[in-house]
Amino acid sequence: MKNSVLYIVGATVLLGGAFLFLKNKKAKDLAKLDKLGGTTPSGTTPSGTTPSGTTSSLSTTSDGVSPSDANVNLANATILVGQKAMLKAKINTPCVKNPNSIGAFGGYSVTFDFDYNNCEIAKTMAKKQLVELDTKLASLGYKVDAIGQLVKI
Repeated sequence: MKNSVLYIVGATVLLGGAFLFLKNKKAKDLAKLDKLGGTTPSGTTPSGTTPSGTTSSLSTTSDGVSPSDANVNLANATILVGQKAMLKAKINTPCVKNPNSIGAFGGYSVTFDFDYNNCEIAKTMAKKQLVELDTKLASLGYKVDAIGQLVKI
């Protein structure tokens, strides 16, 4: 019985490590592709140039007017506020324990409530991401006030 617990924990760690490795590899590949000026999956280049290296003649907006930095910062800040609201909702969601998740092994009572543990881990990650979003908002020159509205610093 003790070995099966070790196998379960080992498999969970192995799968989690593989997931994180592949997620990080994809991010590194996309960053390297952007650095090299390669094409994205949609066929366009991330830097606004064609694969041959010439500048694209397409406008970045539909009306031909390029947006100012202030407008771009406001748009990005608005997106971050939406993400912040979703993270707060995730943090405020209660985690429910399964009463049938307790087992006894060798005289010790052990809890195997994976759903509850995953919920708590997701909340912890959301709290960390919330701090990162606040930092990004500050770098754009904005913050969120007590009632959730975007304020220019």
